[in-house]
Parts: sequence; structure tokens; C-alpha cells
Amino acid sequence: MTAEGNALVTLAGELDVASSPYAFDSVRHVIDRRRVPVIVDVGGVTFCDVRGLSALVRMSNYASAAGCPLAVSSPGPHLLKIMRITGLDHCLAIELPQLAVQPLPVPRSLRGPRSLRGPRSLRGPRPLRGRGALRLLSA
Repeated sequence: MTAEGNALVTLAGELDVASSPYAFDSVRHVIDRRRVPVIVDVGGVTFCDVRGLSALVRMSNYASAAGCPLAVSSPGPHLLKIMRITGLDHCLAIELPQLAVQPLPVPRSLRGPRSLRGPRSLRGPRPLRGRGALRLLSA
């Protein structure tokens, strides 16, 4: 259970023809017993075939029929790409991990007159120069 009261099911390893029935049964069991929103964390899934994708759809359909929202959380880049190619990103509720990103500096040509920008203290940090203009911070 999460702090928000959602049931959390964590899947790891391969989600394929051999494991997808067990994954579906696990989620179905949680839905039948708890009747709360379910988050399926797939961050640890290293491989997913068409049967694995089918299991995710079946989980979502079962949850909807039971009146429990279901979200797929933290898909890796490969799984997310497959979901986008197959259109499942429009069928499933997907929660992506949030990354803290600093905005890129605005080029001088787009900034406008200095008098309209206000004092330096109100404009934030100085823009980065050279390599590393975009910094990703740990989430």
C-alpha cells in the first residue's frame, strides 16, 4: 500500500508468455481483495513481449470492470517505446517518473531590452555557458 492508499504491485524480470498469467493473477487478487486504486510498477521489467502487453491490458480492463483505477508506473525506455508504437500509451494510464530539469537559458536575441527584464536578483541564476547547458538533477 502507498501513502495515498493505493495498492502497489511491483513486477520485475521478464513479462512474457510464461510469466504474464501469474502477473495478471497477482493483480486480479489484489483488486478482488482490496477494491482500491492499483499501481503496477513495471520499473524492474527487463523484457516484455506481446503476451506481457496483453496482460497489462487485461489488468486494466479487469480493474475498470471492478471500479478500481489502475495505473502502470515507471516503464523503462524500451517498454515505453513499445507502448507508444502499439498505441497502448493511449489505452493505459501511465505514470512516468518525474525528473527535475533546469530550463535552458534564453538567447540574448530573444530577451528584449535590459530595462524590461528587471534587476539581476529577480531574473534567477546566470545562464550556463558551454557544455552542460542542460542539467538533470536526480529525482
